[in-house]
Amino acid sequence: MIYAEDKCLAESPPTFGIEECLDDLSSLDTNEINCTTYHENPSLCGQNDTEVFKSLEMCCACDGGTKSYVNMTQDEVSEID
Repeated sequence: MIYAEDKCLAESPPTFGIEECLDDLSSLDTNEINCTTYHENPSLCGQNDTEVFKSLEMCCACDGGTKSYVNMTQDEVSEID
């Protein structure tokens, strides 16, 4: 049961916040790899950075990247699964 002071809120379907993250693939590390490899090997985070490539800022696997939040209903979330 949904408890809400506003009747409209109580009648609307609940929403869930889904976090999305996009890697910045604009540059390469010292081994000439981008953030894609860091998803498979997160232990690389912070180890092979250059003046331009900063894994901790650019790669989602390293808690960097560009994060956004999308509100979805439970039905929309179920479609993703």
